[in-house]
Amino acid sequence: MPMVTAIAAQRPLAHTEPFHVVEDDVLHAFTDSSCVHAPRLFYHQPRATDRLRRLYRPVFNGAALKIQRYEAEQDAAKRVDIERWMLDESLELLYASSRSRGLPHQLTKNLWKLMVSEERKQWQIEYSYPVWNPKVDPSAAVKQAKVLEKAREKAKDSQAFARNGLAALTEVIAMAEARDGLSLGRVMLKRKVRKL
Repeated sequence: MPMVTAIAAQRPLAHTEPFHVVEDDVLHAFTDSSCVHAPRLFYHQPRATDRLRRLYRPVFNGAALKIQRYEAEQDAAKRVDIERWMLDESLELLYASSRSRGLPHQLTKNLWKLMVSEERKQWQIEYSYPVWNPKVDPSAAVKQAKVLEKAREKAKDSQAFARNGLAALTEVIAMAEARDGLSLGRVMLKRKVRKL
């Protein structure tokens, strides 16, 4: 959350503005900002830049909601608390950026590679479930559903080792985030409508 607030605070969120517009502006400000150096490594890597933006989108959503809560808050004491929180997080961002000069290239590269791997795994699970299609003969749909169910169970068994390894890695990432007070991003998937 620290890297979010300083950039998000540069442009307050008005109630009349659509949320997604501000969200995109803040997210692009993050990847182009002079105070966050890691994305500079991706100026000539548009795919990596896009992945990095998507990785940090949930974090920026949380910061935008915090700003909305601040503007809607009527209690002066609570507004002061939110202002103090924003100031503290902004100073922490600037201090960390001045000392670390951003994330190392290999770490940032590995982050988006890990994101791609997780997305592929999730899409395999998504596509293993049957989707109802009213145009298909009911008996054929039931047969297809049984085939997909068996294939999904087989895939789950074969991916058990990978799931266990990823669970351990998730714990390590969570501990690193808690220790250093940073966010390494979150993976979000967009569902697609499909047919059998």
